[in-house]
Amino acid sequence: MRLTCPKCARAIEGVDIDLAKGLGVCRPCGELVPIGHVVTPFAGGASLARTTDGGTRTLYRPESLRLVEKSAEGRYEASLPPRRLAAIPLVGFCLVWNTFMAVWYGIAIAGGIWPMALFGLLHLGAGIFLTHKALVELFNTRRLVIAGGTVSWTSGPIPTRANLSVGLDEIDGFGTHVKATQKTTAYLVALNLRAGTMREIDIGASDLTAAEYAAECFQDALAEAKRLDPKGPYRT
Repeated sequence: MRLTCPKCARAIEGVDIDLAKGLGVCRPCGELVPIGHVVTPFAGGASLARTTDGGTRTLYRPESLRLVEKSAEGRYEASLPPRRLAAIPLVGFCLVWNTFMAVWYGIAIAGGIWPMALFGLLHLGAGIFLTHKALVELFNTRRLVIAGGTVSWTSGPIPTRANLSVGLDEIDGFGTHVKATQKTTAYLVALNLRAGTMREIDIGASDLTAAEYAAECFQDALAEAKRLDPKGPYRT
């Protein structure tokens, strides 16, 4: 395998390539480079075979990806249950943080110390943001539904800004997107639009292979929906 950094064009050494995460790191410039089409075996995972350009590619479904698919009468639904175990550390932090803020504002209001209350607004906002995130992880089920000429992604019952609804004729297809920072790396499914833009779908994947598997499942369902759509130019 030869992996080249797109930023500085240097070859990335084998010791700096992590197949499990599907990433390579360029030591000279620090760029994180995703590895395309990585196949990583997972014990007990179901396989999904695909044929591309005359070749067969097999993706293995990670046991960590709890994707439940249903398909009947022109409707496809893929759901992911809440990530409660992953939310436990954040819930614990929010309990401590919010308790501290309650004491802070109790003292400020009881003593009429309004500069103290004003100073705590930023910390209060952070607590509200993190609490909302913890509640989403605890209770929200995420669903991708393809039906009636529309593809929708929802997360509920806690309201979020991640929900979207797009017509079949606006979609080019599904792919993967690696969103990396200095501290975290997120493996997302990309909803690619014909307008040249992309919408991110967070399925909670822990590695690139999980995101690839979900993207392939969504792409198959999309292709079938376009084939059966009587209003579009897709029927074969």
